[in-house]
Amino acid sequence: MATTSQISQLSNNINLRVKQNGVVNQINISTEGILIDCKRVHITGQTIIDNSVIRTAHIKEAAITSAQIANLAVGTAAIANVSIIRAKLQDAIIGTAQIEDGTITNAKIGNLAVDNAKISGLSANKLNAGYINGIDVYGAKFRSADGLTNLEIVGGNVRLTQSGGQYVNMNPDGVYGYNSGGSVRFRMDKSLVRVQR
Repeated sequence: MATTSQISQLSNNINLRVKQNGVVNQINISTEGILIDCKRVHITGQTIIDNSVIRTAHIKEAAITSAQIANLAVGTAAIANVSIIRAKLQDAIIGTAQIEDGTITNAKIGNLAVDNAKISGLSANKLNAGYINGIDVYGAKFRSADGLTNLEIVGGNVRLTQSGGQYVNMNPDGVYGYNSGGSVRFRMDKSLVRVQR
């Protein structure tokens, strides 16, 4: 029991004050509001707070069904199973991420470094690669580093074309060289080797 107990009422102000061993607990009720000043508050019944400002709170096990948070700053969070329907991340820094089954419909990546990737279908306007190991290449034109010569497959012929317009056609029947105007420059087939000047 408290050694000193004082209840005083002055006009519209009620002050209940308990002091024991130098510890002071008090409840002050006035027209401006209610002040509860003590070390520990224990509320056993259902509590409804219409508008509350809580500066620091420790909630051991919280079940929040719906929340609206205007500005949220999270220093460190460990979320076991999270389901995010839609999120807008202005500046996201992700050190390490493991995405088991990820479906990305639209993404813009400035610089992407991928060590190993398996891509079933790739559609690209421009591809720069140091080494390509493939099985089938369709509709391919290979150009020399200086851009003066190109190699392509046209109508069953392997065609090597120079910048001046001269080209060579190679097929199972033979090898045929043509001038830029289309006239035959040379030909080699199973029956003869002929050179025309």
